[in-house]
Amino acid sequence: MIWIYILNKFLDSFLSMKWLWIIVIILFRNIAYRTINAYKLDLNIKKQYLTKDTDYDEEKIIAHINYIIQEALDQYVLLNINPTNIYYINSKREKEILEYLTNTVPDRISPALMGKLSLMYNQSYVPTFLGNHIYMVVTNYVIQYNLEQTPDKMTARSQNNENKKTELSEE
Repeated sequence: MIWIYILNKFLDSFLSMKWLWIIVIILFRNIAYRTINAYKLDLNIKKQYLTKDTDYDEEKIIAHINYIIQEALDQYVLLNINPTNIYYINSKREKEILEYLTNTVPDRISPALMGKLSLMYNQSYVPTFLGNHIYMVVTNYVIQYNLEQTPDKMTARSQNNENKKTELSEE
């Protein structure tokens, strides 16, 4: 009789363990199913970014990014750099331009364009890619601006500004 009792308890605990394992397997299956569906949804969203523009071309995307960066740079130059007063862009001014562009350019990029960039490059590399492009455009602008500012032009501007000041003071 004792053996039957022990065997009955053992079978009860084994069956309860079996149900426990079944529940655990069902839970893991549900988690795996949700993860796979989320991954498929992410892939479908990325596919939508590709299909929105039937002319998917890496060169066009990079050209568009460069256009956005150049547009932001032109806006900054128009509003903040007066060529009659600024003869040379120093490192402080260059840093200001970089900060302005790194704050405004990502806001100007559409989610569709970001999706296309994340398809071309690793998604974690996209901000670095944008930062490198911004840095190259700003450095190129600063070099060109500073090369244009030859000493002759600087002295002519400063003399012109002094002449204007003396004319205003004489009036």
